[in-house]
Amino acid sequence: MKKLSYKELTEKYRPIIEASGVLQVEEVRGVNHKPHVYMIGAKHVGYASDHHGGRLDERTLEAIPCAHPGCRTSYSGHTCDVVMPLKLKRNVTNQEIRSALKGAVDLGMKADGIDGFVFIKTEFDVIPEES
Repeated sequence: MKKLSYKELTEKYRPIIEASGVLQVEEVRGVNHKPHVYMIGAKHVGYASDHHGGRLDERTLEAIPCAHPGCRTSYSGHTCDVVMPLKLKRNVTNQEIRSALKGAVDLGMKADGIDGFVFIKTEFDVIPEES
């Protein structure tokens, strides 16, 4: 199965989550890069030109180590957490948030490589459940 890009992941899950009317989905992204963001340098460009018709894809990235000074780690050795940033569109309860996110979890976001959600601060807040 093809790994989806951050844009494709966003497009897949945005309609499901935003249908609730309580959350807005920002573009999926990588955070907490370990050991750092993979750096592309001149050797990558030359290798891609010589071996892959100039295409700088994963084959090139795996063939040439990271260009960050002092780093010899492979492309696959650079990792990050993949998160879906969310904004509240109004004041909501925890139950409303759980309901809004259930469809994404059920659809298989973990299998798609999304590690979790992060909330971006807005003027709205989580309010206590009514008893």
